[in-house]
Amino acid sequence: MDKDRLKKMRWMISFLMPFCLLVCMLAKIDRIFFKANKGFCFHFIDRPLTDSSWETEGLFPAHLLSQPFSYLGKGAQTFVFESQDKNYVLKFYKFPSHMRRFSWISHPFGYLFSPKRIALKEHNEKRFALSYMSYFLAFQQLQKESGVVYVHLHPTTHLRQTIQLKDKTGNTYQIPCDEIGFVLQRKGVPFVPLLQSALADSRIETAQQMIDSLLQLIVSRCSKGITDLDNMDHDNYGWSEGQAMHLDIGRFMINEEVKKPSVYQQEVVRVTSPLADYLQKKSPELFRYYQQKIHGLSIE
Repeated sequence: MDKDRLKKMRWMISFLMPFCLLVCMLAKIDRIFFKANKGFCFHFIDRPLTDSSWETEGLFPAHLLSQPFSYLGKGAQTFVFESQDKNYVLKFYKFPSHMRRFSWISHPFGYLFSPKRIALKEHNEKRFALSYMSYFLAFQQLQKESGVVYVHLHPTTHLRQTIQLKDKTGNTYQIPCDEIGFVLQRKGVPFVPLLQSALADSRIETAQQMIDSLLQLIVSRCSKGITDLDNMDHDNYGWSEGQAMHLDIGRFMINEEVKKPSVYQQEVVRVTSPLADYLQKKSPELFRYYQQKIHGLSIE
């Protein structure tokens, strides 16, 4: 009897060890491909739209979305894809596990009973609501300032078009426009590196024009009673078609107070503080110009 039991145990070990090794190898390979793909997975953006709160009106740009989009990068909250003509970017919200399709696969009980998971869930849902409301504001009121061409934030059935995405490893996906949320935005380049390039080439007048455009961009946003919770860190502001623009559009909020002169000047100073620090160190002349422009700001 003991021999039979020992024989069975040996057989189980001889079967389970290769199986466990295979699972470990597959997990490792999957991780390697995941890193090579820069963390993108279609599952991360696949959340069916159900809320009509962010319903928008606007002509669907079918001709712009008929071209393929290739992986460009990711931010704290979005994956970004670049159009084939290099003129536009598509942004998709990066959903946490409990907000994706088939969310029950990950921590099925933790989000119901764990205080830590419950708090995390509430935080993620608030952040998502802030982001979608911000996209809505960008399209409804800040198209010129943000370069936003179109947003799809609510469920539809009439678009009947797919968008072709290509990830970092060459895989392609057909994204159903009616089902997935996205933002189509004019492509821009980060503001500060461009300004640094102008300074390096001694193009002071160009740098001054860039500062003028940036300050007017912020004032224009404030004139519409909208604040930006972010400042210029992490390339949140950019440049496109000869003027400053909002690259990051995920932190706008309604705030009528910013229409007041004393408040919108504080907003400008807060948002541009990283730029001011840079100018003070690298170009005292341009820093003085920046300060003069700050004091002369007005909402027309």
